[in-house]
Amino acid sequence: RYCQAGFIYLPVRERSAEDVVKLTSDTIRCTGYEEFSLFSLSSGDYTQSREVVQPLTEQNSPLGASMSLPSLRVDSFSLEMATAAQHIRKSTFTFAPEAGSQRMRDIINKNISEQEIRYAISETYRAGWQALKLYLMIGLPNETHEDVVAIVDLIDTIKRDCDAIRRADPRPRPPIRINLTISTFVPKPHVPFQWRAQDTLEEITAKQQYLFVEMKKRGVKVNAHDKHTSILEAVLSRGDRRLCRMVKRAWELGAAHDAWSEHHRPEIWERAAQETGVDFAFYAHTKWDYEWTLPWDIIDSGITKRHLVRDDKLSDELYQNDHCSKKCWGCGVCFLHDVHHDLAGKALDKIDCSAPPKAPAFEIADNHPPHDKMQRVRARFTKLGDIRWISHLDLMRLFERALRRAALPVTFSQGFNPRPSVEFAAPLALGITSQAELVDVYLGTKVDPSDYLVRLNAALPAEVQLSEAWDTPIKGSSLMALAEEATYRVTVSEPVPSAAWDAFLARGTIPYVKQGKTGAKTVELRPLILGIQTETPTTVVLRLKTGSRGNGKPEDVVDALGIFLETDIATVDVHRTDLVLTAEAHQGSRLPVLKDLAMAEAEAQADHLEKFEHLMVY
Repeated sequence: RYCQAGFIYLPVRERSAEDVVKLTSDTIRCTGYEEFSLFSLSSGDYTQSREVVQPLTEQNSPLGASMSLPSLRVDSFSLEMATAAQHIRKSTFTFAPEAGSQRMRDIINKNISEQEIRYAISETYRAGWQALKLYLMIGLPNETHEDVVAIVDLIDTIKRDCDAIRRADPRPRPPIRINLTISTFVPKPHVPFQWRAQDTLEEITAKQQYLFVEMKKRGVKVNAHDKHTSILEAVLSRGDRRLCRMVKRAWELGAAHDAWSEHHRPEIWERAAQETGVDFAFYAHTKWDYEWTLPWDIIDSGITKRHLVRDDKLSDELYQNDHCSKKCWGCGVCFLHDVHHDLAGKALDKIDCSAPPKAPAFEIADNHPPHDKMQRVRARFTKLGDIRWISHLDLMRLFERALRRAALPVTFSQGFNPRPSVEFAAPLALGITSQAELVDVYLGTKVDPSDYLVRLNAALPAEVQLSEAWDTPIKGSSLMALAEEATYRVTVSEPVPSAAWDAFLARGTIPYVKQGKTGAKTVELRPLILGIQTETPTTVVLRLKTGSRGNGKPEDVVDALGIFLETDIATVDVHRTDLVLTAEAHQGSRLPVLKDLAMAEAEAQADHLEKFEHLMVY
């Protein structure tokens, strides 16, 4: 009765299962994303769930792409559907009871009982989910303090139920983790509760503070919508043309990006309201009369005002309406322009709407991502241009998605959260470019390295391109463990004579104080510096240790030089030109001859841009 989308999107329309499957699978192939979501107001109400979940899971599981669902109904079918959808990895399970007490759920027409909530969550925990996200509301019409206390009681009951399951399970099982999101009721147009008042700032604050204190005692993480933002949202939701002057004045006073709580400054909006004569209490905290002309009466949503009034009055009687696919409530939307949707139409035509026999369980083929490694391909690649500003985690995601787009048979790790078998050597710090990065990818079927290079390059951005690829033994240390030294070309802000570098390097020790998260720490740089060669007064080539045996950073060396010379020297640009592996990396592999990228480009032009495999040398 408060959900605007649930009314203005009527009548129900369903995309065909064939379209959903095709669009989703095509999108995964084109983007390489590792997760996709099926969003709707209630995914559990979609009548073709079985026809969508099964083929999508079976098609995308081998790619390591998992399905997530939005907040679900608390019933056995939704749990069954979610279990099938989470075939690859079990993420957080989301439920929206909306209210803690049965009385409040009756008022808002949330047709679920506490018994159904407890059953669904217990079965979710028993099925293997360890994290639970709950959405509940405060400030709903006719809410009392007992209804807020009922939220705490519901959490206690859920934790007791899950603890009983954990104690009865012979296998070790971690306790249920609950994340609670508390939102404040905001009256919206075109819904039965559009006439209702919102809680005052003091009431919202008291309820939120009570829940914060009680949930902290129980180890439950709580996220609450910003109370000032909720009040402003109510004012804007029920506002009329008089608010235009207030919004303009707030902007003039500096209001911007108010959707982000850290940027929302309520004092600006309060001042703008005072200067323009807008009363927040009237728009947000006042119950309006049914006979008033509302600002949005000029908009026809298809639902009659008479139906909204009737439904709002029914809430005071704790009366629950069934879904309109079971019984038509005469809201008017299906009669607008002779529209009859196939679900509500069954009720209108008095077709039997009794529940069908229970459908067979989801049968998902065991299409887990492949994990048997048949080939290990090592490649050297670039990281240039603006890509220097993405983190190593983002670079990993970039490669994982490119591998999917290239349709390469990458293998996956086993366990709770399968990941593509991709390894990198010595991650770059943010802002550093490179022409010598190394990556290992494990494949489930053999692919010619030249074909691998062409296909993956086509799926990667221009700034990240493979210059060569070759087979390397499957067994052996990881690339991170093999990395031994790195060479950097560093540009500094001030000219430094080569004699100064020589004197700096001739020191027996080079202590350097670094500021970390836990405070200052002194590190010894001298063992990390393998060589220094000046090219120009402002350009120097540094050979530094890297990897697990020690990791020298060019910016630390330059900073230490400035301290040594007692002058202010800054690092302007850093480019990695080479990455050297230990001797183990060269055993049993046929290493290619390294080529300069510019030379490779020249050869490609001379050969009329023939395929990349002609550039490969073994």
